[in-house]
Amino acid sequence: MISHVCPTQHGRPGDQQAATCALSNCAANSNAVALKIVAVPDMVQGLTELCVCGDVDPDLAAQTAHDPRTTVSAIGCMDNLSYYEEVRPMLQEEKVIDVLIPIMRGGMLGRHEGSRVMAAESAMIVTRLISTNDLEELSVEREVLATIMHCLRCAIDGEQWANFAWRLGDVIEPLYR
Repeated sequence: MISHVCPTQHGRPGDQQAATCALSNCAANSNAVALKIVAVPDMVQGLTELCVCGDVDPDLAAQTAHDPRTTVSAIGCMDNLSYYEEVRPMLQEEKVIDVLIPIMRGGMLGRHEGSRVMAAESAMIVTRLISTNDLEELSVEREVLATIMHCLRCAIDGEQWANFAWRLGDVIEPLYR
């Protein structure tokens, strides 16, 4: 079924969000399924397109037909996919980082919970996808680090925040890197 569905190619924005959320949940729970997701032609490109939000780049606002919930789900999906080392090369090849760095640095901070989550998750994904040499030069805004620390506290306490169940390993690895 995964091989026949790319969330950016079909459906209304609500359908795109639901499909992206389903892919994200599948990726979160299985390395094998994550590998199958990224193997689908145009899937990573489609998910990357859904990560773009008009709030980050006003020039792209007219091109994005999805709502912010879809963007949050797409970034969450990328986060879950990037958790697996075997999947990372495919995300690097598709230049996912080029979309996430502006979100991580973004003018989205402080607006709402979803914006904070998108910036923090983007930062966590970027730390997984860039080389060790480039990692030394990576700077992350204080507010983004504070959000990541909040996610860490939620993972430790087993609490959901921003409709996400944070996993300890997902948050600790980027902080370690």
